Amino acid sequence: MYMPRTRQGVRLPHSPHPFILGLLAIAATVLAWAIFTTSSTGGDPEAAGAGPLLEHFNSVAYIEPGGNLDSLYIRNARPGAVPELVEQFSYRLAGHARGSAAPTGDRIAVLSVGDQPAGSAQLTVISLPGRERSDYGLPIDYLSPMAWDANGKRLALVRTDATESTKARRTIVQVEPDTRTVVDVARFDATFSVAPVGYSHDGRELFAVVVDSSGSALWAIREGRTTRLATLSPGPTQDWRLSADGSRLAFVERLGVGERRYAGRTLMIGTGAIEDAPGSGDQVGATWSVGAVTPEFGGPGGTVLLRGGEPGTYLVPLQRSPDGTTLVAAVYDANDSASAGSTEILTTDSRQAISGTASAKFIGWVRDID
Repeated sequence: MYMPRTRQGVRLPHSPHPFILGLLAIAATVLAWAIFTTSSTGGDPEAAGAGPLLEHFNSVAYIEPGGNLDSLYIRNARPGAVPELVEQFSYRLAGHARGSAAPTGDRIAVLSVGDQPAGSAQLTVISLPGRERSDYGLPIDYLSPMAWDANGKRLALVRTDATESTKARRTIVQVEPDTRTVVDVARFDATFSVAPVGYSHDGRELFAVVVDSSGSALWAIREGRTTRLATLSPGPTQDWRLSADGSRLAFVERLGVGERRYAGRTLMIGTGAIEDAPGSGDQVGATWSVGAVTPEFGGPGGTVLLRGGEPGTYLVPLQRSPDGTTLVAAVYDANDSASAGSTEILTTDSRQAISGTASAKFIGWVRDID
């Protein structure tokens, strides 16, 4: 097995595949991969609850840019499966559609530019398997993170209300697709970014990371009240992933220039304690296995490694399948600064591109629609 080693000058994605910034940690315990392997520590799989039912939950959703429309497809993850077109979205300039699948696998949220003002997008929610489409006219930030609750009943997004210099007033908007209810739940002034990262285990609190002039901090939002819970870093952070039980937050701290620029960390929300990920190389991207005590990080110094890959390749994990047998990851070549990376489906005995289109973007694991 080749274990990539970081060095100064290695190209890393600034924020790899941002459309998957929502809550996507629904995998099972760590397996010994033939194509890839991880070295994170596992725990009791029942500690974080049963998770979604696995029956008919074997498909991936992705968006293919092309022509005058972006196309949303769903396909079974097995090699050679034929994708099915679900919906199409118009785009303008480089503003291709992006999205996030609910942890229950029966809903997909898509942000598309269409005729929205620059920097804004329209929210569309697709319900599966019937493919019912619901459009919401409210303006949402095009690059807004998206965070679902565990039951797929609520979705949190971000809207920028006013901008002054490099800082902005940002509002977290909560959408309930069942009733089409839209509520502003929190507002933060003078921020560089705001990212809803998920809900507490009981669903009563929404967690969000706020990056401002004081650094990065985790906040809790409950019944209209906001509470600062912990400081993550005196500087910017990225790649936030909440554990399935809502007790820990994995994130990547940007260290700046130098031999090491990105480092994986884990926050214990109840105590405010922060643990460093093992390893000394750059770490980007994070994911959780259900019941795991520690997250898995990608990158040249990460714990998710590509076995049998060419020297210099590394993974940025996107999401494990509900049964834990498959990982969708972005594969990068550290020696090729011009490479945009490829999104691949990795199992114990296969490795395949998610789509025949190299620029296809992974949305999440969903239920089969046939």
